[in-house]
Amino acid sequence: MPVWLVCRSPHYAAPELLQGIKYSGPEVDRWSLGILLYVMICGKQPFKHPDMKMLYAKITKGEYEVPDHVSPGAVSFLFFLAFI
Repeated sequence: MPVWLVCRSPHYAAPELLQGIKYSGPEVDRWSLGILLYVMICGKQPFKHPDMKMLYAKITKGEYEVPDHVSPGAVSFLFFLAFI
């Protein structure tokens, strides 16, 4: 069942939610899991900007960099989870 009420930190929010699309379950949860794993593996947020409008734009584009120390397998898995 779709959920309309969203409680989130914008840093972990899927692009769909930032665009006002209702919560759709697994796809949105997969994105958030990918962001959590990115933070655990890389030690930083994939999307950062002090201005919320710019932060939302970065998240919506899905453009992030992965540090060189991350293994190719981990990079592939992160891309699978947090892919637009």
